[in-house]
Amino acid sequence: MELKRWNQLDRVVVIGGSGFLGSHICEYYYDKGHEVVNVDKNNNGKDINPYEWIDVDILNEVCLLSDIVYNDDIVIYCAGIMDLNVDACLSIDNITTTTTILELCRFKAKRFVFASSLYVNGAMGGFYRCSKQACELYIQEFGRRYNLNYLIARFGSLYGTRANEYNYIHRIIKSAIENGYIQYHGTGEELREYVHVRDAARVIFDNTYTDKKHITITGNNAITSRQVINTINEMLGNKLTVDYQNKEDSNHYKYTPFNFEPISGERIAVNYTDFSQGLLEVMNEIKNNIS
Repeated sequence: MELKRWNQLDRVVVIGGSGFLGSHICEYYYDKGHEVVNVDKNNNGKDINPYEWIDVDILNEVCLLSDIVYNDDIVIYCAGIMDLNVDACLSIDNITTTTTILELCRFKAKRFVFASSLYVNGAMGGFYRCSKQACELYIQEFGRRYNLNYLIARFGSLYGTRANEYNYIHRIIKSAIENGYIQYHGTGEELREYVHVRDAARVIFDNTYTDKKHITITGNNAITSRQVINTINEMLGNKLTVDYQNKEDSNHYKYTPFNFEPISGERIAVNYTDFSQGLLEVMNEIKNNIS
């Protein structure tokens, strides 16, 4: 059952809208006719983007959001620490910032959308996973106690343009182009279901006006890390040196992030952007940035 659709021109506040996922979400909602406000300490593309940018460091200035979020806004939270190797103390910032935003949203937001991770379903992911699990629990309790209208979106392996060094695909393509070399910490048999970031943004938009509380966004086809590397190597003329370390990374899952009893949520397998075409876009972006 779908909720009553709100005004197509709802104001959308994207916290972390200059980042990898957030920037694509800003674009998608804007293209669909929404008024979009990007709240981020970085101003990537602010001179060319048609939507509003507000300079706020969420970790230190989250209190300023009370003057930015209006009643009945849609608030999409894409900020926070994304490093799987983050230590315990720093990971707490994800929790404290999220709960502060939730206190604001329970009074003002029409819908709160939280960018979570597939890692919450398993035992890998270190303290990053712990922080995302805790955030989800707080969101669900705000929903139960205060009737907060929320959507938790758990993302699998995203790739695409505007990624940073934390993104695996971006990192190995940059190394391949700059150095002709890829070092991989694993056996190469690890499975992932990649989804292009533009497709992920579309799925978020498509579920804004539903009554869903949890969705999982992944790609539609599993591919090994070795296949990904072989594809990149072939696209770059089979000139790369590839070094497999043949040891498992303790923070990453090998075949699946799921434990026996994951929190329930609809899985949305996305298969829209051709993987090779998506890789080519990343290659062109990195090549242009280097030039």
